[in-house]
Amino acid sequence: NDGIPICVNGVYSFYDINFKKQYGEYDFAGSFSSGVAAVKKGDRWQLIDSTGNVIGNNTYNDIILDDRGVCCQKERIFAKIDDKYILLDNTGNQIGKYEFDAAKLFSTDGYAAVEISGLWGFIDINGELKIEPIYLGANSFSMGLAPVTKDGKKWGYIDISENEIIKTEYIYCQQFTTSGTAYVQEDEDDWSLIKLYKYNYN
Repeated sequence: NDGIPICVNGVYSFYDINFKKQYGEYDFAGSFSSGVAAVKKGDRWQLIDSTGNVIGNNTYNDIILDDRGVCCQKERIFAKIDDKYILLDNTGNQIGKYEFDAAKLFSTDGYAAVEISGLWGFIDINGELKIEPIYLGANSFSMGLAPVTKDGKKWGYIDISENEIIKTEYIYCQQFTTSGTAYVQEDEDDWSLIKLYKYNYN
């Protein structure tokens, strides 16, 4: 079973479900997904497997994590070497030829938001560019839709064909969950929950 990262006196280690320490002493440790977790020692990041062994031969300046500390979605990882992010598989091998200024993890769908030369577009799990970078902001596709903004002020949702499915009228949009709901910010103080009904993302 994958270990649970727990911080004790400022040191992260992995524990089993009985809270018995298994391995590791890190400055930070993320959560496991697809048998991979990101850990940090000093200012360098590494990938480890569920036994605590290091994956690959590289250390990194940064590894993209989600809100749960997960670094691996769809068996893909974004890691920073020097000043650029690259796409890796869960064995630490680079996927595709592109380098990115920033990136968002893959979500339920197979298209992730990536920033190239200050604009956001989308790649697939093979590292191929599927939507050219034309947006000032974006998040990865989920439930067939992605939040985007062209002017940096108003957000809406597009499908993979770049059709505007939900009007660009929000201050900010979150990704849709697997239950088909998403929070959108309508003004500085108010958020609303919207729900997909008839849109078939398959």
